[in-house]
Amino acid sequence: MILLALAIQAAAPAPDTAALAQRVAESSTLAQLLPLIAGKEVGDLAKEHPTLTAAEQETLRATGSEVMAAARTRLIAALAPSYAAALTPDQMRAIIAWEDSAAARARRAADVPALVGAAKVLDGYDYKGEVMKAFCAKTGKGCTRAR
Repeated sequence: MILLALAIQAAAPAPDTAALAQRVAESSTLAQLLPLIAGKEVGDLAKEHPTLTAAEQETLRATGSEVMAAARTRLIAALAPSYAAALTPDQMRAIIAWEDSAAARARRAADVPALVGAAKVLDGYDYKGEVMKAFCAKTGKGCTRAR
């Protein structure tokens, strides 16, 4: 039991490392994309329920924002320990300095329209189907899914 407690304590990052990892997690691509994804999903929900009044649609959007914020908090809490284990404090400081820069802010602002455009290009793309189609062409196997 004492060895288990020591192992758990050794695995926990120092408070300053944990704080750096938290900042890196908050700026991660996944954490940045989550609100965009959630916004699209809530927009789809609103389209699926056309009988909602304007006030109800606003309540739906607000509810979506609340649920997304809670999910983002959980995501960041899950990401931070991985960053703390994989990166040194100096590496995390460098990442944070970049993320706080004007260039990084400009890139994040450009990410949204770029990702929306990419999503349109990939709309309806069947990755699994494309893989099986190519696999079928190479091997002659798995062709029923590819057709």
